[in-house]
Amino acid sequence: MYIDEVLLHGDNVFEAASFFESLTRAGTFRMFNCTCGVFGCGGYEVAVRHEEGRVQWDTEGLVYVFEHAEMLGFAEELQFQLEKLDRVLVSHGLPPRFDNPSFISSMKQFAEGMPSR
Repeated sequence: MYIDEVLLHGDNVFEAASFFESLTRAGTFRMFNCTCGVFGCGGYEVAVRHEEGRVQWDTEGLVYVFEHAEMLGFAEELQFQLEKLDRVLVSHGLPPRFDNPSFISSMKQFAEGMPSR
């Protein structure tokens, strides 16, 4: 994942479910996992705060501030791409991997008002 053209946490895997959960409440989320799948091996947490019209991520000593609309736009595009991936999986006889209805619900909650701090 790139933020402002900077690769965040190298080759770690972005955890979509944690990201969508972070839209609904503030807290600390395991948003980047090691490529081996074991969080303790090399995963990173992101402390998320919701402020007036902004979302702040604090991870590994770096702080990023996103406008509400920017975060919502990213969430919508991510969810759209995950739906496409699920359709490909299903077309090959595999089960869908992502809980897209839950992701959509999180986005709606985020869009309708700022989550609790």
